[in-house]
Amino acid sequence: MPGSYYVHESRFWRVPELIAEVLDYLRNADLGTCARISHTVSHEALRKLYKEGVSLQDILAILGPVARGAIRGEMMFTKKPLFHEWQRFCYYAQFVESLSCKDVMKGISDEAFLDILLIVPPGGVIFPRLRVLEWGESRSSGMRRFNVFVTASLRELVLSSPMRLLPGIFSTVSRSSPHLRRLSVKIPDRITVVPAQIQEQLATALATFRHLQQVEISSAFLTAEVLCWLSEKHHLATVSIHSYPHTYMQPCPLKDEPVRLAYVPFPSLTHLTCDIDILFIGGGKLLVVPSIRKLHLHIPVNISEKRLKTCAALFATKCDDLESLSLLIRRPMALGDYPSPITANILKVFLRAMPRLLSFDIDDVRPVSITAPELEQLAPLCHNLVELNLCVHALGPPIDNSPDLGSLIPFAKHCLDLEVLGIYMDATDVPDHSPISFATFTRLRQLNVYYNMEIIYERGVAEYLCQFLSPDTRVQIKPATRPETAVDLANSSERVRVLARRWEDVDKLLVEHEPLRALLAPAYTRVRMADKILDNMSRGGRTAPGFNRWDINPLSGTNYLWGT
Repeated sequence: MPGSYYVHESRFWRVPELIAEVLDYLRNADLGTCARISHTVSHEALRKLYKEGVSLQDILAILGPVARGAIRGEMMFTKKPLFHEWQRFCYYAQFVESLSCKDVMKGISDEAFLDILLIVPPGGVIFPRLRVLEWGESRSSGMRRFNVFVTASLRELVLSSPMRLLPGIFSTVSRSSPHLRRLSVKIPDRITVVPAQIQEQLATALATFRHLQQVEISSAFLTAEVLCWLSEKHHLATVSIHSYPHTYMQPCPLKDEPVRLAYVPFPSLTHLTCDIDILFIGGGKLLVVPSIRKLHLHIPVNISEKRLKTCAALFATKCDDLESLSLLIRRPMALGDYPSPITANILKVFLRAMPRLLSFDIDDVRPVSITAPELEQLAPLCHNLVELNLCVHALGPPIDNSPDLGSLIPFAKHCLDLEVLGIYMDATDVPDHSPISFATFTRLRQLNVYYNMEIIYERGVAEYLCQFLSPDTRVQIKPATRPETAVDLANSSERVRVLARRWEDVDKLLVEHEPLRALLAPAYTRVRMADKILDNMSRGGRTAPGFNRWDINPLSGTNYLWGT
């Protein structure tokens, strides 16, 4: 019997799935020890330890025993690694695909790093299959180690370092990693001017990345040469050219500079994020391309109505297949109380210009300048939308005759495909009419709210919403997308905490009533499906040719078209 026990124990440690299950309960320090036991355990320990990217400190623990020095408190090997330990390490190092190096030399002694480099054979690579590298270094001593991790296998590089450490970096990447797919450059310092030398090195590097698919850079890096090389990338699908919040809509660096266009600029561009001024470079002929599907624009709060209408007209003529549009309103402290530039008229212009739009999001710290009656007139133009958010994160104050709970009803009537809806509204007063007599949502799964939306009587709000929301609709506090509107409940005022708790209670009450709402849903769904088909036919929209409106009898609840 004892012998049988040891046989089963031995078999257990040969099953990778069982080992992985056990390792899920271990700390990272223990995983480092397990990685030195055997090939099988090492393999699974490494996979667990490297699930979300490993740090250089983890490398030290796996390659050999480490301890903190008594003088400077830096990590160092208690025994220098030998070549046979390097050979064992190479066995499972080949599985590492993601590496996080932030302040790589911080807390690690120079001696420890040199111990690693000394056992690497000439021409050897520590991680031969490394595909994703996140590099953030603030000291020149750590930046000198950069070339150790940049190899031919690298596909994604996220670089976050001060401007003074960037000279030579792009040249190193272009030589060592010509097959790069994603490049993200973030500058922690508040810098709006990039030295010409670094701009030239970036442009030269971009010329070598033939398979580039995603680029994220600051607008300070933007030159005519950089933009030209980007426009010629046949595989480039995502471009993000951002400015920093403190600069408040930094002037476009190419406003008066001619840009040499590629024959077919940005042939594969589908996702674009930039300031609105950058969008108009070259008269809109460069970045506004028919292939765009998702567009995220940063807009100054004092932008003119004419400028916004010109932008909508540009989309109407060149972006027939635009599916998602997001407008983020930027405002300096001096214009903090400036009203939102987005009015009912502007919303109508945008929605009419993009009839195929599926997602529309406006983010501002002030509510959209639109009243409840104007919002009701706007709802029919949103019939094709799947997601709509109108300044959900606004911090107020509300405008006169601002949208309320009753403002949701027109969207239930006209937006049959709507799945996510968020409108800055005042829920202080609960309407006394029954919304069932007007319309009901059938596909809405999420109603977005935020901490600053007024609410007093949560049970009354929940009872009202129960009458026209889908059975599985949840009331969600939508996470903020920028620091100006982010709320930390732990450090917020009592008023904000009370409002947050009331909206959470509304969601709990809706969940409690879900079984009853589910019983009523089928009847509403049949009628709404008939309304949808008739509505599409009347517009000559998305329904197939040959449909006969008399094939459906909505009052009987029988759908003869589908035989149910």
